[in-house]
Amino acid sequence: ETMAKRLSLLGIDGKRPVVVYGDAGDWGQSGWVVWILRMSGIKNARMLDGGFMGWRAVKGKTDHIAYKAKPASLKIAKYEPGYNVDTKWVVENMGRPDVAIVDVRTPPEYAGAIRPFQEKRGGHIPGAISLPMDVVFAKDYTILPIEDLKSIIEKCGLTSADQDIVL
Repeated sequence: ETMAKRLSLLGIDGKRPVVVYGDAGDWGQSGWVVWILRMSGIKNARMLDGGFMGWRAVKGKTDHIAYKAKPASLKIAKYEPGYNVDTKWVVENMGRPDVAIVDVRTPPEYAGAIRPFQEKRGGHIPGAISLPMDVVFAKDYTILPIEDLKSIIEKCGLTSADQDIVL
């Protein structure tokens, strides 16, 4: 109910497309927002490939005036919680051959060499596969072509056909 109210105030009605974007290096926040919208039943939520930098690169128009959304009416019929797991689920499913845990942080974070957010301990979840988020992007911050993504995923040993993949 709270999510529906907040999205409605942004003018999101669940019928019109929603395009989400951020800057390069936004730590996946734009993808995270699309994920939350889809969990809320908004299937026409999309992420702008290349983000704001990509928009600027093609000379897309920009504005400096804050947009004032017209409130909409949105009802979330069903929240899809199946996209989430909790720590209990991870502990109970670690080591299963049909579960892959993927760490999308930088290699130094994965290795425990740095703790940019002052974490108490460095490193990664035992058995987690390192697949840094930035390897799926081209230099212009667009997502790599599907064949390149397939190659990256295969090199990591991920086979979505027979694994639950937890990021």
